[in-house]
Amino acid sequence: MPEGHTLFALARDLDAAYRGTQPTATSPQGRFAAGAAVLDGRVLADVYSYGKHLFADFGGDVLHVHLGLYGNFAAGTGDPPPA
Repeated sequence: MPEGHTLFALARDLDAAYRGTQPTATSPQGRFAAGAAVLDGRVLADVYSYGKHLFADFGGDVLHVHLGLYGNFAAGTGDPPPA
């Protein structure tokens, strides 16, 4: 189970790597396609955590992630996964 310190470190690393960039946002399973479209290509302003919650701020629109009991989070460069 991911704990708060894990999310804190993830937020710190994501912020250092992606702040000021325009990441691609997708919804490979299609469940969050509308939300991904809102964030896709926007400038990432800040990434932070609060407890077990991860937030990515795109200038007022915020992506909220909670990893639950068995969550994982992958980020990187290259082509996004197929939609």
